[in-house]
Amino acid sequence: MDFGGVCLRVIPERMAVGLQLHDTTLGVAIPPDVAVALYQRIQDVAIRLGLSEHEVLGPIVAHELGHLLLGEQRHSAAGIMGQELRANDFRPADSRTMLFFTPQQVRIMKARLRDRTLLRK
Repeated sequence: MDFGGVCLRVIPERMAVGLQLHDTTLGVAIPPDVAVALYQRIQDVAIRLGLSEHEVLGPIVAHELGHLLLGEQRHSAAGIMGQELRANDFRPADSRTMLFFTPQQVRIMKARLRDRTLLRK
């Protein structure tokens, strides 16, 4: 998928070998424009936590796309851009534990996505 110059790739484990990632890594951002989700690892986490794949895939994709669109800002103390996502972060039933982007992160991402889109025209 291509979103204004930002590309999302959902790849199988055999394609992740060349990325030399830690074995617990579920996704990675490759600046300036590629976000990668590691599908088998996401499936494994979903099975282990008793969740649907999309409940794990969604936050991982959002986190990695956030890295691409936030630029210098990296991880935050909490929310979707937290350093490490925990098992409870993938359980959306309780809105107090849901993962969100901060209003400032949203403004930065919208502006950068708008800039990328304008550059492509």
